[in-house]
This record gives sequence, C-alpha cells and structure tokens, in this order.
Amino acid sequence: MDLADIGKYYGVKPKTYTFIPSVLMNGGFGPSDKEGILYYNYVIKYYDDIKDFYVNNEYLVECLFHEFSHPIVNPLVDKYLANTDILEIFYQEAIKNDLFKIYSIYPETIMYEYLVRANAYILASKYFKESIPPIEDDWVIPHGFAYLPNLVYFTEENLPKYKIYEEFVQKAIPLFMNSCMQQVKRSK
Repeated sequence: MDLADIGKYYGVKPKTYTFIPSVLMNGGFGPSDKEGILYYNYVIKYYDDIKDFYVNNEYLVECLFHEFSHPIVNPLVDKYLANTDILEIFYQEAIKNDLFKIYSIYPETIMYEYLVRANAYILASKYFKESIPPIEDDWVIPHGFAYLPNLVYFTEENLPKYKIYEEFVQKAIPLFMNSCMQQVKRSK
C-alpha cells in the first residue's frame, strides 16, 4: 500500500502519516494537526472465538485511507456544500433511512462520511481488487448510506473529468446529490 496515493488522488501535497495501533482503545479515529501530520489510531481487537488478536488487512487499508481522507475532504464539504438546500434534503433523507445517531449531529457529517467512504473504497480496491467485498455489501448502506454504491460508481466515472478533487466536490457532487433526490421524488 502506498499512502502517496492519497496525495495523488486528492491533488494535494503529500502529508506525513502516522499510524498508531493499540489494543487499549475502543474504535479508530484519525485526527490531524496544524503541521499537516495525519494520524490514525487503530484498535486491534481481541476475538474470544479465536482467542487471539486479529487484523483484517483489507479493512485496515480501507480504514487508513478513510481516516487519512477526512482532513482533506471535510474542509471541502464545509467550503462547498455546507448550508445548501441540497445538503439539507440529502441529510433528511439519510435520517429517514436509519442514519446512525453519531452521523446525525450536523448535516455536513453525512457528506463527510459519504465522500470519505466512497474514496476509501476506491483507493483500497486498487490493492485488493479480488478480495475486497463489493460496495453493495457495505454494512452502512441500510443505515443512511443508501447511495454509497452510486457514489462510488459516480466518482470512478466522473472524477477523471476534473483537474483536482476539490473541483469535483464543488461541481459534480451537488449534481450527484440532486440526482439521488430526484430518484427519491420519482419513487414516491
């Protein structure tokens, strides 16, 4: 796995990446600092059924791309999508579709997660084409992320049309969101 893929994908200068595995935490998270250093604190779980710690490599790589993407994606969502009507509509639709409480605090959170999850899947797929489960099987889909497979395919098809990822978020993602909400209107 090459973390430089993140810089290339988003069209940003390469960052310093720090991976911190631990058996003492519950859950993973990825903060960044003012110097642009990205961190990923990863919990290594102990499984009673096998009486050992276990790390799923595909999931670990996808989580690395996920957490290291947040400091790049979140500011773009804040810059181009926050406080827009389409974001509010998209957010309300996710809540109707059993969105996890943790993601329902702010409307922006749904787009942070949508974009980061789609991008992490795309980036991880480069390394695990044969073994990564299809995006349609992602466990979050029934919990407010009904359009995640659509976003993966939309991103794969449309991102190459833009010079940088920021332009893609600014111009293409509102079109994607509108398209999804049009589908909802037609289905009612």
